[in-house]
Amino acid sequence: VFFVFVIIFSTMDFPSAPSAPPGKPSNKSNGSTSPESPPPFGDASKARREALKEQNEKAPPITLSNLCPIGKYYSAADKVLDQFKTLLKEGKLDDAYIIGRRFALFSTVSLPKHDYYSSSNPELARLRIKNQKDAQWVTRGVERIVEVMDKEELQKQKEEKERIKKKKEEEER
Repeated sequence: VFFVFVIIFSTMDFPSAPSAPPGKPSNKSNGSTSPESPPPFGDASKARREALKEQNEKAPPITLSNLCPIGKYYSAADKVLDQFKTLLKEGKLDDAYIIGRRFALFSTVSLPKHDYYSSSNPELARLRIKNQKDAQWVTRGVERIVEVMDKEELQKQKEEKERIKKKKEEEER
């Protein structure tokens, strides 16, 4: 699954992909250079991402019940992580962006509020650490999605300018 994930990232022209599977630290840097000075990170696709957030993040963060074992919440988080990977594999960036944000928010905002989140139980500690690493990995993935969205939006703007220029030239003839 990870191999396919890396191939998807590389074929989608990401500057770099996570070099380790979820739950493991990455060793790659995130530097990329371009002959032109691109707009600041996230600017080109900001309107697109804001529209996605507006459509999909109207509800407040999920409130967890302490009556439900935290292990079930970790299991649910793993299912969302799998969904994120599947969406990336299918090249559905908008959906992957939404699901990645949901996973990250659930893992960093909702889960820590559960009474057993900081449990010293070895199994719960293992699940917590895995989830924290997965959240870091997904966050890096979402950042790379933003980079690709930026490139897509810049390409759309370039194509629109060329279309307008061509139309203007045709009208002048």
